[in-house]
Amino acid sequence: MSYAINWYVNRQVINLKLSGVVTSEDVVQLNRKTVEYTQLGTTPVHIIIDTLDVDEYPTNLRWVMEMMQSNRVSPTGWNIIVHANPGIRLLGSTIMLVLGVPCHTCSTLAAAYAFLNDLQIAPLAKIV
Repeated sequence: MSYAINWYVNRQVINLKLSGVVTSEDVVQLNRKTVEYTQLGTTPVHIIIDTLDVDEYPTNLRWVMEMMQSNRVSPTGWNIIVHANPGIRLLGSTIMLVLGVPCHTCSTLAAAYAFLNDLQIAPLAKIV
């Protein structure tokens, strides 16, 4: 897997871009890096999770849930899952719901940025 993590809006909105095959080890590493970012941010920190270019995900959902519960990313605002597959969006939003994390799903980055704009967090602009 390759991934990029950076601020879309400095200290307020994290942009995660994932691609390729995502393994369980990748999820742990990415979660740790996201925790580091959120600790530097200003509460609440919102996260755009761009999975449009992901080819394969871990299939053990119980493990994913346990890992996310034991390594909670906090403080957090909205988690915005971007994926073209409605089934993946539903699965992601269900996991976030079970974890009690506000989640919004959409199929394009433009829709994610528009959602942030509606929250008056960030203008529809280029990624920082």
